Amino acid sequence: MSRPKAPLSRAVGVGAYLARMRSSSKPVLILVAASLLVAACGSSASRPPVASPSPTVEQCPTPPFTLDMVVAVPTGDRPRCFGAEEITLRGWVFEERNPAYDCVTYGDRPMWLMCILMRQPLLAFQQAPSEWHVGLRPLWVAADPLGPVGPIQFGAADGPVAVNTWIEVTGHFDDPAAASCGPPGDPSRIDCAGTLVLTAVRTP
Repeated sequence: MSRPKAPLSRAVGVGAYLARMRSSSKPVLILVAASLLVAACGSSASRPPVASPSPTVEQCPTPPFTLDMVVAVPTGDRPRCFGAEEITLRGWVFEERNPAYDCVTYGDRPMWLMCILMRQPLLAFQQAPSEWHVGLRPLWVAADPLGPVGPIQFGAADGPVAVNTWIEVTGHFDDPAAASCGPPGDPSRIDCAGTLVLTAVRTP
């Protein structure tokens, strides 16, 4: 899952470092390398994190499922492994400090499923509020605003999926709305199909 972009000055600084390391007889290569670095660091600021292509798992887990088991399955494999069957999981709603997310609005797409600001991250362990770090492996959950759970919001302190709370959720992958997130094989569609869509939430 992609993270917020690095400041532009960081990318330019790396490009300058490459320039010092390379021979001055190849200015074109230096310029191309620096340009690619700037583009790579700034490409994900205005969209939610989406799934990157992942190798398929050879064997899917068998029930009863736990959150750890589900998270271990790459996003793109979850529809194949779990189908659209309802599964129940227990998780901790993580509160991320200083998030820097934004969403591109598409009028003909299910933003409640695509936009990270309308999702919440579940962890298999209790975690104090903190900034993002590589040790976190969340399962992102979403809810149809017109469905039984109602709308949820990233970082919400109240509502059906409030931060800093253990909850038990029931939901499914490969929601029919995922087909409206993009064409087959599109990263946004893969991400939508691999997001758990909630149909019930309980506080243990």
